[in-house]
Amino acid sequence: MVAYDLYIRANHERWAHIQTNQDKHAKAAHDLFDQALKVDPNYVLAIVGKGQTFNTEGKFDSAFIYADRAIALDPELNRSFGLKGYCYFMTGKNDRALDYYYKAISLPPKDDYWLWYHVAIGQVYR
Repeated sequence: MVAYDLYIRANHERWAHIQTNQDKHAKAAHDLFDQALKVDPNYVLAIVGKGQTFNTEGKFDSAFIYADRAIALDPELNRSFGLKGYCYFMTGKNDRALDYYYKAISLPPKDDYWLWYHVAIGQVYR
């Protein structure tokens, strides 16, 4: 429960960073994700969240590392593949992005991100 609470708080900061572009929110998100990962080093949602935060900062090399870590830990989690697809999309590698988005939607839906990957595929073709 401690790791989950930190994860929820970190996501709030990540979304605040997306909305405001204030670095203090990205820093807070990273700090909270790190705390969650200290409690549970294999908490895959915190790993994905940290990778998503790197994406919002334009730090794609770091985001790729977290995407690969998440995929290795939970090869059945759509968010892991969606994160890697988004990394490729943001770096202009649309063919690779599609590969990972299609993998994300081929897995059973576990949350609302599954729907977002359908939208992301449309963005690639836009």
